[in-house]
Amino acid sequence: MKQLEYAAGVVSVYRHYLDRYLYKGAKNYAVKDEDITRLLNFGNRSGFTSLYLTKHNGPEMITFEAPGHTKNQEKIDIDEEKIKVNCRVIARLGKEFEITFEDEVGHIGKSTSAIIEKAKSKATSKEDIIKAVTGLGNTSFAINKINIDYDDDIFLPVSVIKNARRQALQILSDSFYSNPKTIKPFKKLEEAVNSSNMPECFVTVTDEAQLNVLREFPFVKAIGVPQKLFEKAVSVFNGDIYIYLPTVLRDEYINKITIDERASGVIATSFDCLGYLSDSGYPKDKIILDHRLYTFNNRSIKGFFKADYKRNCIPYELSVKELKHRNNNASQMIVYSRIPMMVTANCTMKNNACCNKSNSTITLVDRKNENLIVKCNCDYCYNTIYNSKKYIGFDAKQDILDLGVRELRLDFTVESADETKEILELYEKVFLKDEIVKIPFDFTRGHLKRGVE
Repeated sequence: MKQLEYAAGVVSVYRHYLDRYLYKGAKNYAVKDEDITRLLNFGNRSGFTSLYLTKHNGPEMITFEAPGHTKNQEKIDIDEEKIKVNCRVIARLGKEFEITFEDEVGHIGKSTSAIIEKAKSKATSKEDIIKAVTGLGNTSFAINKINIDYDDDIFLPVSVIKNARRQALQILSDSFYSNPKTIKPFKKLEEAVNSSNMPECFVTVTDEAQLNVLREFPFVKAIGVPQKLFEKAVSVFNGDIYIYLPTVLRDEYINKITIDERASGVIATSFDCLGYLSDSGYPKDKIILDHRLYTFNNRSIKGFFKADYKRNCIPYELSVKELKHRNNNASQMIVYSRIPMMVTANCTMKNNACCNKSNSTITLVDRKNENLIVKCNCDYCYNTIYNSKKYIGFDAKQDILDLGVRELRLDFTVESADETKEILELYEKVFLKDEIVKIPFDFTRGHLKRGVE
């Protein structure tokens, strides 16, 4: 997502100083002023602001021009600063070949090799030895001085010299670390076997029109709604009702949240939500971790499980192939939604027109001429930008069922009542009636097939 100039520039500066610290330690460590300036220029998006520390949002906090590092077109220099080393070679007839590298602070790498024999035909010259030991290639080292102590009329294969050189450089590199490198044993997690089954249907809605449609589809067993829709949901839906907490939760809005005792549970969208629920003493067995609270693999699932969070929603980024190695028994899997591309504290309406606190839905056109839908959440003051295409995984039905998930989830965000009904009818035909259908609109399968690239 970052431009080449930004990524290469920042990485080159940090890599340089990490290498210097690892090599020389904290003593005499310092960062040059010109490199501080370079970093500032790489991050400069037409000026800097501290307003996020003091202000919620506003057009003065947004860059409407090209970023500074694009306009400057600074040439990226990523040449590595080599470590100067002195080299001493001993090549005496009847003795072991010996090569030693030493840097300016006293680190030493020494290696010995085969017994040197007398030459039977062509002898190994001093020039042959120098050429073989100075070929450091793309290592982090460069020869400063070289001393050769050798006998005439000896034979030493070039491969022997090069192998000794490589071993000595490796020993030198390892000596930079005060503690030897160790590889901790890998503890393989016990993986549950996912069995194919027909999961229950879980639906989330964001407005009353979508909610009313659910009356026509009794196969929907549980729903998630924002807090403001809870009372209405109780009056029209007979199944389990969960409160879908806001994606962005600030201290100033916490007092607006009340979790009705009639709710079957909540969907926690962030660690802020988990912190609020923990402080409130809310039962952890009634919490579903949303897709943003990453349970990317079995280790992260196990980590949450140890903290008593048992249920979760599979992240969008995982492919079917990757999910086959994941424990999905307590997971929801989203099979329909508009994938959220960004959640921002800033407000598109306020930046371009005015703040009318009307929970507006507007459209942005990107550089590829795609229409991106922006949903303003004025109850908690943030925007969500959605993918231009609907995400749908219905045509991967059997692959999905084989994953052994607990629930299949459909997220309705900006859909009309008619669109909501259309999707639920398609779901019923595919998953409950085993019909083959053609999706009547342009859509994306997200990462289901190709994974993250």
